[in-house]
Amino acid sequence: MSAYRAAKQKISENQTSVDWIILNSSDASVKDFETSTAAQKVYFTDRGAPEDSSFLGVFREGSGLFSQWNGTRKRMCDIADIPLPGAHNVQNTLAAIAVGLIFGVSETQIREALQQFDRSHPALSHAFEPVRTLMGVEFIDDSKATNVAAVKAALESIKDSQIVLIMGGYDKGNDYTPLREIVQTRVKAAVMLGEYTQQIEKVLADTTDIIKAKTMAQAVQAAYKLASPGDVVLLSPANASFDMYTDYKARGANFKAAVDALQSLH
Repeated sequence: MSAYRAAKQKISENQTSVDWIILNSSDASVKDFETSTAAQKVYFTDRGAPEDSSFLGVFREGSGLFSQWNGTRKRMCDIADIPLPGAHNVQNTLAAIAVGLIFGVSETQIREALQQFDRSHPALSHAFEPVRTLMGVEFIDDSKATNVAAVKAALESIKDSQIVLIMGGYDKGNDYTPLREIVQTRVKAAVMLGEYTQQIEKVLADTTDIIKAKTMAQAVQAAYKLASPGDVVLLSPANASFDMYTDYKARGANFKAAVDALQSLH
């Protein structure tokens, strides 16, 4: 993570006064970039209205997203207007609104674009991608979630269903403790896929029921048996795929194939 951050900071250091940088003011490690760049700075935050009157950017307050631009504060849209689920997509939308404002797009055009966004647009492959619903159980392929933060965002995106979570893979030294609370409250069972899941099991042992599987087919079958109508089976591994697959795409494709095999049994 430190190397990733250093690479991003190098980009900001190479910006000049004719460039712009959009920073999450609620993330201290990102906001720090403001001290090392000559770019013009715009901020976003999903943690309420800024107290600083000089704040230039966009923010979430309650059920709405607002801009604070050139001394004027305007309501851009409601959270309900955002077509993509999850708190992370609120942040993504705030950043996108900031881009629009920088380029002089009017508040009305930005609002209309969000409200008219095609909600049927297919998800990116393996990035919280709905696969199918089988006997009332929804299957979601989030194979691209190769770190803990991505898994937490996926779990937070599922609001009204209990979850059977499939995890595991090549452990990059992750700290799984940030998952404990949400797993305890939202995950009815976790299926550990592969041979290298000891650390996940150790951290989550007392938060939910844990089942082990050696293959994706076994994991999907076990998850389906544990799920009830209205539940979600979520593949969100929190790890790289290199223990069993060439990449996350191959892992996601194997998950889809295993789900398709379940359908053939009905």
